Amino acid sequence: MASTPRIAPRARHRSPALLSLLGKSAWWLPKWLDKVLPHIDTEGHALEETPVKKPSEVTVTIGA
Repeated sequence: MASTPRIAPRARHRSPALLSLLGKSAWWLPKWLDKVLPHIDTEGHALEETPVKKPSEVTVTIGA
């Protein structure tokens, strides 16, 4: 059975401090990589941002 690598106790405390020091640049991602990676919405914000049309708001064109 493969063992999982252990993280040194001190290393766990450095990560939040490093993220705090780097600020927004800690989350920087190259544009080409952003295009390649899929967008996964785990919180459901995309559902809130996209307005849902009610049946009365749907436009139907007949006889084009």
